[in-house]
Amino acid sequence: MLGLPKVAQGVWELTAPTDPSRSWSVNLSTGIGYDDNVNTTSTKKQGSLTGNVEPQLLVSMPRERTTLGLRYTYDATYYSQRLGSSIVESHVADATLAWRITPRLNASFSDSVRRGLDPGLVERQPTVGGPPQVIIVQQRGDYLYNSTNARLSYDLTRRWTVSISGGWDLWSYDVAAVATNNNLNSYNTLLSADYLVDPRTYVGANYQYSTVQYDNPGPGNARNSEGQAGYISFVRQFNPQLSGQLNAGVELRRSEERRVGKECRSRW
Repeated sequence: MLGLPKVAQGVWELTAPTDPSRSWSVNLSTGIGYDDNVNTTSTKKQGSLTGNVEPQLLVSMPRERTTLGLRYTYDATYYSQRLGSSIVESHVADATLAWRITPRLNASFSDSVRRGLDPGLVERQPTVGGPPQVIIVQQRGDYLYNSTNARLSYDLTRRWTVSISGGWDLWSYDVAAVATNNNLNSYNTLLSADYLVDPRTYVGANYQYSTVQYDNPGPGNARNSEGQAGYISFVRQFNPQLSGQLNAGVELRRSEERRVGKECRSRW
């Protein structure tokens, strides 16, 4: 599939940065593009010109030991040729909180809520076996997606840091025919020990447990599953805008009905 979602793109800062102490900003992103298979079908492919507009409001409230961040994004994409509605909309609200409890102990919390209206594309982010991977799938029907994550870390020394984190993802569709097979909850817990090699490089050892629970798990709960993963991570910060990460390890997933199997993963 040839997808050029933003052949031309522009970003405008609608609030001039005149006051460095200001805690909010507004910007607008627009783009035009072309998708040669807008319905993501294997036959009877249909192309479409696309136009996108995305206003965004950002709020940051730093304090002595805490930082609260809020972001709201409205996204609307117009399709010249598409089954169903020609406009796809989404509302996304994000909140983050970072708290420096002591010089060595840090906590963070984040929550992201997305409301999709007649979406043509849905982002799924499985968390098994390392950092989330964005998977784009075609799925019609209004939906609500919520992702909640928390992390607690402790600096054992200047180089060693241990942490525990957990997450919960919820997918809920409005249309009963879609919700029957797609409504689900997923949970994950990650234990990590990271070693700082130099100011821009660190390696880590990680263990993750995850579980996926469908509202409709199927015969014998075969769709429900749990997974365990152990992997080594290598992260290199090349500059403030560019970093690389490599994960290598083993993952074991089991359905509630039978064992699915093992696989090794590595990822930049």
